[in-house]
Formats: sequence, structure tokens, C-alpha cells
Amino acid sequence: MKYKNLSNSKLIKLLAENPYNEAAWREFYNRFHKYICFKIYKVSRGMNYDNGAVEVEDLAHEVYEKLIKNNCQALKDFKGRHENAIYKYLDIIVIRLIINKRKEKGTPPQRIIPLLGYTERNEGAVRYIDIIPGDSIYFVYEHEEEIKLCLKKIIDSKKRDRNLLILNCYIFEGLKPKEIATLPGIQVEHKTVSNLLSKYMPALQKCLEEKGITV
Repeated sequence: MKYKNLSNSKLIKLLAENPYNEAAWREFYNRFHKYICFKIYKVSRGMNYDNGAVEVEDLAHEVYEKLIKNNCQALKDFKGRHENAIYKYLDIIVIRLIINKRKEKGTPPQRIIPLLGYTERNEGAVRYIDIIPGDSIYFVYEHEEEIKLCLKKIIDSKKRDRNLLILNCYIFEGLKPKEIATLPGIQVEHKTVSNLLSKYMPALQKCLEEKGITV
């Protein structure tokens, strides 16, 4: 079999069904290892986890350990809706790994893919009350399509493109208001970003609940 010719989805399915296929794992490594390392470095820097930025290969090894744990259960759980969905799935695994590393170090994470438990501090910045428990960190990955449809529905026409970009950066990239405020195409006060999040996040939750998706 020529593994290089397999689509991402078929390669993942093959590994889920044949966890000990060394040739398929070599193809997985060749295809995704650089991306995993890049994401570890980027997320570590973004979360101020300095060890992660210098221990990229060690953390990449832990990502593989999570993928093969329990007879590749993580790969069995993967349900990609499109060819590149595996990248988002790997993102979530890396983010969760770095969060746990920070917890072990005794430093609570300052960002996480948000939908639950956000509030406003006195200075107007949005923070997360706590880490989303259990496996619900996969919520955004599992409901990406529905979330994007709801965002298009709830965001009004005034500065629609800018506000949609802000919400996408907050939900899918985990950026903080001060970071979002400095992005090209946005460039507003971070309090404005916080106010928009306070306006639209409850509306997003309501829209998802109307679709039968419990947040």
C-alpha cells in the first residue's frame, strides 16, 4: 500500500483500526510532525509556558503517547468532517497538553478555547473562571460548523466583518481582548473587544441551545 497517496482521513482511520502499523505511523510522522512541533511552540509561547518553547520534541512525544493511549482511542474518537479537520484536532490535543503542564507547574492558564465560564473583571478584560472540565474542551472542535453558523446569524450588520473576526479570534484562537485589539483589521480599544464579547457570547450560547446543543 502506498500510504503517501492516502487522504488524511483515510490515514487516521487506518491507524485507528491498525494501531501497530509501523509504516502508517511513519507516514503520519512525516505528514504531521512538523505541524505538531510548530503548534507546541506557538501555544507554549502564547500561554507563557517557557519550558514548552525549549522542550518541543519532548512534548511532541507526549502528543504521540496520547494518540496511542488505550489502543489509539484518540484516533478512534476522531470524526473529521473535512480533509484538514485533523489539524484542528491536533490543535486541541496540544492546547490541553500545555494547559496540564502549566497546572503541574502551579500556574493557572490565562487562556483556553472559550465558551463556558467567562466573566468580566473590574478592568473590563475577559477572563476564564476555570478550565473547562473533562473532555468538553473538544466542544469547539465538535461543533465548529454550528458555532460559525450562529456567529453569522447573531452578528448585526454594523461593522459585521470586524466583529466576526473578533469572535472567531476569541473562540477558535483563544486570544485575549488586548491581543485581539492589536490585530490588523481590528485596531480598537481592548475594552471595545470586551464589550463585544459580553454582547455576543450570551447570544451565541442561546443560538446553540436553540439548535439543541448544550453549552
